[in-house]
Amino acid sequence: AWSIPVTIGNGRYGGSRGSSHYRETRTRYLTAIPCSGPTNSSRRAGVRGVQVSGLRLLLLNARSVMNKTPLIHDLILYEGADLACITETWLGPEGGVPLSEMCPAGFQVLHQPRCQGRGGGVAIIVRKSLKPRRVAAPEIVGCESLLLRL
Repeated sequence: AWSIPVTIGNGRYGGSRGSSHYRETRTRYLTAIPCSGPTNSSRRAGVRGVQVSGLRLLLLNARSVMNKTPLIHDLILYEGADLACITETWLGPEGGVPLSEMCPAGFQVLHQPRCQGRGGGVAIIVRKSLKPRRVAAPEIVGCESLLLRL
């Protein structure tokens, strides 16, 4: 198992304010997620009996991707992620350079910004070979969502 250092405390975003902060190590939990795709027993046309292995999923609460694009790019490659879900991108509707810089070769990025106010926004960086298709999601005020079909 892998471990990552974390800082825990009462300050805003776990910062270094106050005396109630401490450092510890937490186990990193990355696991293969089995796909619900076709298996060897499928009889549908076009299926050649290929068993689909699991996907590696990465979830990151970025709290702004503006200064984290190289880190996110490298983390996707280092972890061998097939899908990286990023919350709190803090990007507007225009997206900007950070979206393309986060995306390794062979991946594509989809983004749903917060319509009003500051912060928010979600993004998914996914392998192009998974042939992602965006699915319409119901709009809920104050909640960004992004649905894909693989």
